[in-house]
Amino acid sequence: MKKSTNLPLGSREEYFLSDIYSQGKVLAQGIKSKLILNDIKYSRSLLLLYLSNENFRCISIRFEFEIKGYFENVVGEKIGEIHIPKGYLTNSSSSTFASSWNESVVEIVPDEIYQKHYLQEQLEAERGKTNIVFSLTDNRIVSPWNTIERSFTGEVKIKLYPTVILKFKDDWNATFEEHHHYADTKIEDVDGTFSTNHLVLNLERYNYCLTSVNEVKILSDFLDKVLWYLSFGSRQRTTWIKWTAEIGTELVEYHRNNIFIPEKIKYYEEPLIDRTTFQDFLQHCLEYEKQQNNLDLYLPIVYLVSSGNPTKTMEMQFLSSFLALEALLDLYAENRNKNKLFTKESWKTFRDYMKKSIEEFSGFN
Repeated sequence: MKKSTNLPLGSREEYFLSDIYSQGKVLAQGIKSKLILNDIKYSRSLLLLYLSNENFRCISIRFEFEIKGYFENVVGEKIGEIHIPKGYLTNSSSSTFASSWNESVVEIVPDEIYQKHYLQEQLEAERGKTNIVFSLTDNRIVSPWNTIERSFTGEVKIKLYPTVILKFKDDWNATFEEHHHYADTKIEDVDGTFSTNHLVLNLERYNYCLTSVNEVKILSDFLDKVLWYLSFGSRQRTTWIKWTAEIGTELVEYHRNNIFIPEKIKYYEEPLIDRTTFQDFLQHCLEYEKQQNNLDLYLPIVYLVSSGNPTKTMEMQFLSSFLALEALLDLYAENRNKNKLFTKESWKTFRDYMKKSIEEFSGFN
């Protein structure tokens, strides 16, 4: 397979052999496959399968697939694997150029991707600490400060200082950082190595080793809540795209392809939480999440509305109250399996509940 020449900026290609499943049944094995990823400009991943006529007829009539692939080195040894639990067919084509020459291609959009590379065994004592790096969409409120230093020789260095460091659960520390991504790509017909920087959340824990993907999944679910709070307080939608971690003797990279990726905004509105107090705000949210029987978003709502910030305008107070009510309505409906329109009885129950809560909370005027 040749490397594509018309890929979007920053795209990279992974080549491997894969086995194709549908509803638990093997459809084809050892299929040449190409996965197109993009770490420079976040975009949906795409899997291309290059099939024989027989396999093409079997696969092109189906919609949902499971893909299990593997990487090999030059001597045929397996050095990694790839797993796509769900992928959906978007396009298929077959072109015949001669009686013995045809080309059949199936395009599949993965729902999520687990990519593993095998590592040499390392002693636990040698590792010292474990890191999980989550790649995030842009958010200027928690981005590190940039400073430029010039030495007496004229050398210029840019240093980054994190502004938000959080105490996560189970002795994990979370730091918002910036990482640079490099890619061999083409810009305006010029080939070269280009880079960009992305916001990441680096989870770090000392004297600990991850043993399963499920541990990271629990942390990623928790991170979803944290990013809800971050989005709410900064008035800028933020989510995570992928994570990378060493699990046992494997380097695992997980992409979730089934989410909406917010666009990078050019003009920022005033946040609901001042940048200098954002670390305290998020830490309060984390502490509240550790409590049992809590109500999501209740603490940040109280923090926003009754923070006593003298610079907060009436419009900002109204916005925070409006978004808070909207979130509470959604949570109330979800908790009671009422994800559609409220009935009159349900609305009366909710109204009475809110009225009672407001009257009993002395912090509200």
